[in-house]
Formats: sequence, structure tokens, C-alpha cells
Amino acid sequence: MPFDASLHRFCIAHDEAFVVPAESLDRHGMRPELARLLLDERRLSMDQLRCLEQGFALYWERCADLFKRAPGAWFAPRQTNLLIAREPHGLLPYLEPFAGTSSLLYLCDLDTHPEYVAVLLVHMERLALLRSVRAATICNLSYWFDRSPDSRRAFARAARSAQRPDAAGFVALARALDWVDDLLHDPLRPPLRTPDEPYIGVNDTGLFVPKRLQGELMKLADDAEGAVRTAMHACAPIAAPGNGQALEALCAWLEQARAHAIIVGPDGSTAWSPEATDARQVKRALEGADDKAIASVHADLRVIHERSRQFLDCVRDRAALPRHCAVLETGGGAYVDAARGAVVYELVQPAFDARTRVAPPYHRLLLGARVMHEWGHVAHTAKMIAVPDERKAGYRRARAALGERFAEVVRRMPARLREDIERDTRALVERAGDLPTALARKTLARVGDYLANLLCARLIPAEEMQAYVRTNVRHHIDEQLGIVSELARYAYEVHYLALAGLSRDYFFSTSRFPQHFIEPGIVSEEDANVLFDAAGAVLAHYAIDERLLALPATASAVAG
Repeated sequence: MPFDASLHRFCIAHDEAFVVPAESLDRHGMRPELARLLLDERRLSMDQLRCLEQGFALYWERCADLFKRAPGAWFAPRQTNLLIAREPHGLLPYLEPFAGTSSLLYLCDLDTHPEYVAVLLVHMERLALLRSVRAATICNLSYWFDRSPDSRRAFARAARSAQRPDAAGFVALARALDWVDDLLHDPLRPPLRTPDEPYIGVNDTGLFVPKRLQGELMKLADDAEGAVRTAMHACAPIAAPGNGQALEALCAWLEQARAHAIIVGPDGSTAWSPEATDARQVKRALEGADDKAIASVHADLRVIHERSRQFLDCVRDRAALPRHCAVLETGGGAYVDAARGAVVYELVQPAFDARTRVAPPYHRLLLGARVMHEWGHVAHTAKMIAVPDERKAGYRRARAALGERFAEVVRRMPARLREDIERDTRALVERAGDLPTALARKTLARVGDYLANLLCARLIPAEEMQAYVRTNVRHHIDEQLGIVSELARYAYEVHYLALAGLSRDYFFSTSRFPQHFIEPGIVSEEDANVLFDAAGAVLAHYAIDERLLALPATASAVAG
């Protein structure tokens, strides 16, 4: 199968980093078309490619084995989107470009050894679940029980030579291999006889640590956390005011383009709006800022302006746009202000201060998608995306069928989960009156997100759609949604995939859905697909009203 041009652009969208899409790397190696692209573009060498492939294969084999033997303490392997950064400095360790489905490696990691890469992948997956370097380091110690002396030596040598920003944490881990075999674990390493020394259980890990090693364990956790803290400090921006050219270029562009954006300064005041005629307030807000940071702000604003103009120029009657849209999210650094009809861009954002830090790789692709997604909510509120009259009867039938199919799936769930299921559905049924109606309503409660993405698929570049979908089709295991509510969430989110040209297999291979729903017998794969198809049959009745929005035929008009 040829490597799609939009995926090509997505993978190498940045000079300083590239992405290995989840579906392009599995335990058997990298997809040949992608390997050829990355080699031809000189993004990595053949040796680095082999190190990545072999490291990923080791990660997969070992996590699969550990999960099979200790499912309460270990996680199943999964395919994930890998961002591989060219330089080991300048990017915060463990950046997730696509939240929930991605990890960060540095190119220099691929100059070490597959054993080291495997440990990094295991560590990042645990960290994504626990959100604690200390906890991830301790929980992963049982990984080493079955590793051979050669495996341990290869890892230790690689750890000592590694150049990644938090390398010291893995050097500390290599030292810990001297005592890791003194640990016990339930069920991976139970005692063969009554221990002759006191052991201390480590909460929720299955680990038991000899009291004499308690200090060593805490020191390892401290060293790992300290290495990340030091790396983050090294990545902190250094004030380096430029020569003013970047700021002059930004201000000149704002005035010439009449940029369609609202810029909010550090004090919360408006430094620029679409009605402004001069950029003096922007100059004040960014005075003394780093030239690279200003150039990054400039690039952000270009994307916001272009996506906003793209949408607004499609609207045949702008007076029909709502001045209030309850579903719009505020905050997050960039959001639509419906009352003012423009995107607000905050110079000081929750994730970073745009005056001092350059946006990370793939931020801008996500920014473009986020902007158009929010305009999509405006369009939906204005009834520019809806079920046409001639489809309403079919819509009602499809919605009823969705409820019935979902109710059947719930009734077939194991009796051991009945209490959890009833707790999850009780409040839904109280509102809707019966289970099928309640389940259909729950599944479609956030239909506006799908419809906003339907608009995105027609307007934004395909690489932006790739970034958005890889961020928003993910597992929700750690969100405590309840079994039924989590299943309802997946039933409509999987339909984002087709908007980016991805198959449903992507969801199954990246979300751990099979391990948490299918393999434990909560729902069969057949029932899951029947449910997903039923939700898709409802969504298929919606359409963009092109009497109200003049859209290009396909997204290819902006994909170049």
C-alpha cells in the first residue's frame, strides 16, 4: 500500500523532529514505506532504525509476557505514536505531542542499544499511566527479574553513554540492578521459603522490599525524579532579547494582514483585535522577548488567522453566526470568543509562556485543528451542520437501533459487573426513562465534537487532521467514567478515525481496549464492532448545509 502524501507531510512536518505513526511500527518492525522515507530524508540512519525496531520488539515481547503473568501489576504493550527529536536539549522530557497516544524519544537514544530503548518505552508507558516518575521507576523494577546478565550489561553500558537530558536517572537504575534480585513480587517472584529477614510491601505494586534496602529504593526514586527535574531546569528558557527584527516583522504583518485574532497580553488586557489599526500594544506586550519566541508567536498567529478566515469566508451570512455558544471551551491558550467573532490567543498560556518559549513540535498542527474545531462548534450551533429534513426519519430509526444494540451489549456483560453497570446506568435511565433511550443519548451526548471534526475534515490540511485525531482517539481507562459510559465514549470517538483516513484497527492497537474490554469478557469484539457500527449509522445522517457554508470539494484545497 503506498505511503499517503498527507501522512508523509505529517511525519516530517518539522526539521527538528519527526513522527513514527503508531500504525507504522509494530513488533515485526517499521513499515517499509516509512523506513524508506526517513532514510531518504536523512532523519535517521540504518543503525538507528534497527535499534528502534529491535528495541520496540523487546518492549512488546516483555510487556506481553509480564501482563500475561501479572495483569494487576503490568500493562499490555501497545503501538504508540513516537516523536523522535533530533537534539537532546530544548524539549521537556516526556513531552506527549498527542496526549494519551504518544511518547518522546531523542535521536541519540537510538545510538545506544535496543535494551536501552526497550526500557525507555516501558518507562514512558508506565509514566503515562501513573504520572509520577518515582512511582513509574519503582513499579517497573519487576521488569528486571527475568532479564539475563547480557541484557543487564547491555542496558548498563548504554545508560552510562546515553546523552538524553535525564540520562542520570537510568544510570541510577543500572546501579540498582546490583540489588534488584533481592526484591520479591506477588505473583512474579514469590518467596521460595519463609523469608529470614523483614520485608516491606510497596503499595499497589506487588513488590516486597527487604527492610535493609528501603533506603536504596528511596534513593533510586529520588535520583530518577531529580534527573527529570534537572533536565526540566536545563530546558527552562533563558532571557535573550533579540535585535527587534522579529517583533517588527510580527507587528508589520498584524497591521498589513489585519490579522483576525485577539491577542491577550500577560496582564489580561487586549493587545490586538481584528478591528485594530496599529500594533503598539503588541510591541509593548512582547518588548524584550526572545526573537525565536516572537517568531513562534508569529507562526501561531498566522495559523489562527488563516483558519479563522478560511471558516468565515465560507459563511454565506455571517449575521447568522451565534454571539453565544455554550459548548465552546475557554482557556487553553487559544479559543473562540463567539461574541467578538474571533480566536483569543493568550501570550501566557497554561502550558507555556509564549514570550519566552518556542512552541514544541506538532503544537502548530494541533493549534490549526483546534481553531477550526472550535469554529465547527459555532457552525453547529448555527445549525449549519445538522440532520437534513429528508434524513430525519432514517435518523430516528438509526438512533433507536443504536439504543437497542447498546442495551443488548449491556445485558450480555458478565454478572460479576452487574453492580458497577447498574450504578453507571441508573442516573442515565432516570433522565431518559428506559435503558435503550438512555444509552443512545449517552453515546450521542457529545455529537457536536464529531460534527465539528466533520467540518475540519473539509477545511484543514490533512496533516492537521492527523494530529487532531491521534490526540483525541485514545483510551479513557484512567478517567473513572464507568464501564458503560467509557464504552459509549469509544462508540462515537472511533468515527473520528475515518476523517483522517485511519482504520478502526488503529483504535484497537493504541487504546488497550482489547485488554480491558474484550479479553476480560466484558464485551466481545463482535459486539463492540456492532455497537460502533450502530453509532456510525446515526452519525452518517448528519450533513454540512452547503446552502449556508460554501466549502471546497475536499480538504486537498488546503493540503499543500
